Amino acid sequence: MLVTFDEFCESGALYKWIDRRCQDLKLFQQENVAPLTLLSIDEYEGLLGLASHGTSPISVLERKVAGEWRLARMDTLLYEIGNRATLRLEEQAARFFAVTEACKARLFRAPAAEPCGA
Repeated sequence: MLVTFDEFCESGALYKWIDRRCQDLKLFQQENVAPLTLLSIDEYEGLLGLASHGTSPISVLERKVAGEWRLARMDTLLYEIGNRATLRLEEQAARFFAVTEACKARLFRAPAAEPCGA
């Protein structure tokens, strides 16, 4: 698994190219070693969010490298398994809300709103 901070145009063509280069360079070719899987930082958070709701990250990654999902985008698989609520860590969502509200209050001199459900 390779996690990046930027979106990187994940596609079937990119995975085919990576698989071919890995074969040429004899990378990740050992027995019981899965092919490289790419994740943006948002997808990594989604994987951890699923884990916090009881879904094994290993099972998600195994599904990603098998059969129909091998060339698919990781975000598509994550949304197949979970939903917007399960792909967010509650602590991350709360922190994001707090930071954005503080920024709004400072920029617009408006009082910060209460988080939904608070």
